[in-house]
Amino acid sequence: MDLKKLLREEQVHLALECAVTITGIRRGLNPIQQSDFWSPMGKIAESQEEVFFQDLVHIHRVLPPSDKFNPALADKGYYTKLKHRVLKEFWDNYDPEQKTQRHIPKIFNPRPLTKPKTLKAIRRQLAEGNHGI
Repeated sequence: MDLKKLLREEQVHLALECAVTITGIRRGLNPIQQSDFWSPMGKIAESQEEVFFQDLVHIHRVLPPSDKFNPALADKGYYTKLKHRVLKEFWDNYDPEQKTQRHIPKIFNPRPLTKPKTLKAIRRQLAEGNHGI
């Protein structure tokens, strides 16, 4: 029973990773950009204020990417207040009727699978340089 539980947890973890990766690709992010998104500034936040600061830099893009975390502002709760203000402004101006469907690009374009049936057809295909066997 423990093996089933462990496998189930692993399946859920892999499904989430796939969903996040596919969503990133659909939004036009390459794997390096996706990695940067999930590990902002290469440093794990040590406080909730740092989390809000990183959100404002990387997600909401309110602060410039070169901005540095300021502990003095964090002590005053500046980043928390700023994030709440940004979110409030977003939801005040949000209109679900204006939501448009995004064009989702194809992830890949597979070649048609045509396998030759006879040895003569295989030789001809190899001679033509078409190695899609």
